[in-house]
Amino acid sequence: MAIFERAEVTAAPVYDIDQFMADPHVIGREILIDLPDEQTGRLPMHNIIPRLSDTPGRLRHPAPALGEHTAEILGSLGLGPADIDGLAREDIIHLGGDRP
Repeated sequence: MAIFERAEVTAAPVYDIDQFMADPHVIGREILIDLPDEQTGRLPMHNIIPRLSDTPGRLRHPAPALGEHTAEILGSLGLGPADIDGLAREDIIHLGGDRP
């Protein structure tokens, strides 16, 4: 990297995830934020970009769990609860939460 800096070449190292998370620039710019997660307790997520002075934005919800909205979406497409449950029993779809 020193050679690139002396030559004024724009370059950056290729990091693994641990190196990325420990990088002073990543930490200083708050590129990653920790969000609550039911399975792991916390989950590092990429922060909102761009963060503007007057309207910085924020993550309002973590990503949905696998199958969390499946029944709702299929129901809005006209499938009834029995049809949705049947698809889940046949392992065609996954339903999140306490459902099968």
